[in-house]
Amino acid sequence: MHFLGGLFAGLVGLWTYLYSGVFSYDKQGRFRLVFAAVIGALVIGGFWEVYEYFTGQTYNAIRNYPLDVLKDMVFDVLGGFVAAFYVEKGLKKETRGPINSWQNQSQSTTEDKPLK
Repeated sequence: MHFLGGLFAGLVGLWTYLYSGVFSYDKQGRFRLVFAAVIGALVIGGFWEVYEYFTGQTYNAIRNYPLDVLKDMVFDVLGGFVAAFYVEKGLKKETRGPINSWQNQSQSTTEDKPLK
């Protein structure tokens, strides 16, 4: 379950990096893609672990709790790596980067229509 959560959290981190407009997109930034996905997975996974702790969902033995947290975070990070790989594969198919491609498509649809 944490792998899928890490995948989703990695995609959220990548969306923040690529499409939110907060950060600038660099086509040669493979490291930045992986970094954004892994940080997104770690942040959301970390919040989830804090939530589990404070709501008492740590029903396995208390002495095994640190091992459970470590395992959960490893699967979150693995999901973040898969998210980065998936997005990078999709970005290789685009020629101008995701932001420019989206902006050019939206401009071309409004410019192609004749004015009345």
